[in-house]
Amino acid sequence: MIDTDTPPPVHLWTRAVVILLCLVSLGGLSVHYDAIDAGKRPYPDTGTLDAEYEVHVGEDIVLYGTVINRQDDDLHIRSGDLTDIRVTGFTGEVQPGGVVAVDGTLQEDRTIAASNVVVVNPGPWAFTYKYAVSGVGVVFILGLFFRSWSVSFTDLTFRRRGDNDG
Repeated sequence: MIDTDTPPPVHLWTRAVVILLCLVSLGGLSVHYDAIDAGKRPYPDTGTLDAEYEVHVGEDIVLYGTVINRQDDDLHIRSGDLTDIRVTGFTGEVQPGGVVAVDGTLQEDRTIAASNVVVVNPGPWAFTYKYAVSGVGVVFILGLFFRSWSVSFTDLTFRRRGDNDG
């Protein structure tokens, strides 16, 4: 008689090979991303802008930065090597320490005429809040999972709690 209730055993070396293939694939994707990423950006980075600012005046630019201060409809941001960039035309709400993404035209005197500004983090507390809430969620989900399941380290499996047949 054939027992159809239990699946065939998966050997430890089979699991090790599958895990190794996943890790090698992840490493390959990381190397591939690094190899193609730098050449695909249509905008200069902050190091290039700091060294050759006048060359890029009049070009479209996308820049992420931390708000230093705000005066009326102008923001002053810090982004990488650029210490004080003025962004004109911002009408949203953001506090010093908040993070914004700016899309606009680079002008003289370290100014960007913004066509679009997106607030990534409205204040310095938003970054901490996002990760704190995510951490609480992870702990909650792991608690629910391990309430019903346990780990068997001898054969690298998860077992339902209460299953004492193996």
